[in-house]
Amino acid sequence: MVKFLKKVKSLRPKGSPKYLLHRHLAQPDKGRSYATVHASSLTHPSGLCPRMYALADVTHTKAPDSWLSTSLKMTFQIGRDQERNIVLWFAEMGRAVCHWRCATILYTTKGGYGTLCADVKKWGLPEDFSPFKEYDITRDDAETDDLALRARTVKEFRAGLVGMPEGICSTAFSQRAQECPLKGVCFGGHHPPKHHWKGTT
Repeated sequence: MVKFLKKVKSLRPKGSPKYLLHRHLAQPDKGRSYATVHASSLTHPSGLCPRMYALADVTHTKAPDSWLSTSLKMTFQIGRDQERNIVLWFAEMGRAVCHWRCATILYTTKGGYGTLCADVKKWGLPEDFSPFKEYDITRDDAETDDLALRARTVKEFRAGLVGMPEGICSTAFSQRAQECPLKGVCFGGHHPPKHHWKGTT
C-alpha cells in the first residue's frame, strides 16, 4: 500500500494548472438542510418523500455530505454566472423587476456561443447565431399537483396539522430506500405513519 501511494504521488504533476484546479475544486459538499424543501428535491427523479423530512425533524438528522466533482463545481459556477449576468443585462435595459410572471422559459446554450438562429435575422439584427433559446409554455397546475401535495404535507406536519406522513417506498429493499439516509428510522417501527397523504388534494 505504501509503494502504491508513493507511485501515485510521483505521478502527480508539479505546477500543472489543470492538476491544481482539480485538487482545489473537487471536495466534499455539505449536505443541504432538511429545513427547506428545495425545488430541485421536488423534481428529483426518485421523487420527494414527505416522511423523510418529517423523520429528519423528529430525529434531528442532518443531511449527509456528498462529493462534488470538479466538473459539477464548474457546471454550477457557470450556471450561477450566467444567471447573474442575465439579471444584470435586464437591469441595464431597465426591465429587471421583482416577482416576474411569464410563460416564456429562457435557456442559454453550453459554451455561450450558441447556434444558427433564423429569428435574429428575421428581427433585423446583424447576427447569425444566438446563445439563447425561448420556449413558451402554458400553465397547467395539474402537472404540479402531486409535487405541491408532497411539499404541502411537509408544511402541514411542521405546523402540527397532520401526523407522521406515510412514505413512498414500498419496502425497505426498494432502490430508493437503499439510498435514503433515514431508511433505518423509517422502517424501524418507532414512527408509524399516521397521515396517508397519497391520493388526497
